[in-house]
Amino acid sequence: MQKSKPKSFSELYKEAKSSSEYWVQRAIVEFTEEMLGVMEQKEINRSNLARKLGVTSAFVTKLLRGNNNFRLETMVKIARALDTEFKIHLQPDGCDTRWFDIFNFNGKSAPERDEEIDLQKLSKKFVEATKTTQSEEIRCDSIPA
Repeated sequence: MQKSKPKSFSELYKEAKSSSEYWVQRAIVEFTEEMLGVMEQKEINRSNLARKLGVTSAFVTKLLRGNNNFRLETMVKIARALDTEFKIHLQPDGCDTRWFDIFNFNGKSAPERDEEIDLQKLSKKFVEATKTTQSEEIRCDSIPA
């Protein structure tokens, strides 16, 4: 009996990406990493977050391990406890979406949601900020309003 050739990493990765479990785990890791980043930025430790959430520090530690299945309600509560807003975005296959937060807009505070934002001007600022080349297309419809 002839042994089959072992699969390459890229073959295994492609196979994994075809499963829903890969995408679930990826979303959990991304949320957990972002949560940790905000905690670090705002100097919020696990005990402080637990107090804000009304849970134990052990529960927060469990959340931060990344081996759980977050409910949307839990994700929203965590975001609010971190003084942030939880956003979800459905990205078309083959696209790369980049999020950025507008803290200061031309020396003024960020525009209110109801105010019109000049997406062309905003996309040019994004190009400058991310050092992408002008030849790369920026899809303004991927910028959350």
